[in-house]
Amino acid sequence: MLIRFSLNYFKQMTLADCPTGETFILNSVEQVALKNRLFDLGIRQGNFYKLITKAPMKGPLLIQDSKTSNAWAIRFDDALFIQICSESAKR
Repeated sequence: MLIRFSLNYFKQMTLADCPTGETFILNSVEQVALKNRLFDLGIRQGNFYKLITKAPMKGPLLIQDSKTSNAWAIRFDDALFIQICSESAKR
């Protein structure tokens, strides 16, 4: 079953701005090198992920794939360049 949705329904923000526990769609990555590194790790644009926790003092963010339950730690500085769509803060 194909699910269609409009990205206008979701709020655009960076991963660094995402609240803990939020499910989001990875929309785009602004840096090519970071985009390639995330792709190599298995993090794909258009997939659903959940922000599990944020370390204090601008530490890494732990995200989890909604389908496979794989988890990754993303540096805070890298999270500033990752654009996401979040449903919680609707326009």
